[in-house]
Amino acid sequence: MSRLLDRATTLIGVLGARPGEPRSVHQLAAEARLPPATCTRILKRLVDLGWADQDGNRGDYRLGPRAYALTAAAPPPITMSAGLLRNAV
Repeated sequence: MSRLLDRATTLIGVLGARPGEPRSVHQLAAEARLPPATCTRILKRLVDLGWADQDGNRGDYRLGPRAYALTAAAPPPITMSAGLLRNAV
């Protein structure tokens, strides 16, 4: 099961590297270093779950709305003020 999770996470990362750019199964498979058939099976499930979007039934794939919702819900990065940094050194 962890192998599948690793592969799905890799595909989400590949999609997220260029989120607005639709890509074919063959492009994604090459970037993720997966067989195209494996990539297709995982992408179909990612589409079902909202992690990926597909243009039509045989179209290209892009990052899905669930991934965007997750990033929108992330807290802002924690930063230290310049004064705190000076005192820490």
